[in-house]
Amino acid sequence: MNKMNLKNKSGAFSIAMKCVGMACIFMLCITCMTGCDKDDSGSKTGTLKYGSNTYTVSIGHIGKNDEGKTTVELLGNMDNAIKLINGQFKIVLGMKIVVDGKTLSYEGGEVSSEYLMFHFETTKNPDKILVYSEESGSPTLTFNGKNKSLIQ
Repeated sequence: MNKMNLKNKSGAFSIAMKCVGMACIFMLCITCMTGCDKDDSGSKTGTLKYGSNTYTVSIGHIGKNDEGKTTVELLGNMDNAIKLINGQFKIVLGMKIVVDGKTLSYEGGEVSSEYLMFHFETTKNPDKILVYSEESGSPTLTFNGKNKSLIQ
C-alpha cells in the first residue's frame, strides 16, 4: 500500500491555505459588521386617527435648530394634518418628548406635506417621543428616542 506524503517542500500549499483562511475571517467580520447598525428591535411606524383621516407615522431626524434647541421630525403623509377649526388653522397631530424624566411640549415647528418638524426648549435628545392626535380619546404612540422604534 502506497502512502501519500502531503508535505509540500515549497510551502505553497500552506501559504494558500492561510490566505483562504484569512479571506474567510475577513468576510465573516464584514458580514457581522454590516448588521451591527441595523436595529430590528421593533416596529418603526404607528397609526393615529383624527376624524376620518388615518396617519401612519414614524420618527425621522432628531437634531438641533439654528438656536441649538432639539428638533424632532414626524414622517408620514401630512396632507390633512392641518385643519381649519373654529376659524383657526390647527395641526391635528402633536408631540411631546421625555428628557431626563421630564415631559416637554413642543414650542413651535414646521409643516410640509411629508413631515411635521417639532421644536422643543431643550438642547438634550429625547429618551422617549410621545405622538398624539388632538382628537379626544385617541391613544398616544410612544417611540424610543434612541432607536426610534415604537414602544406602545
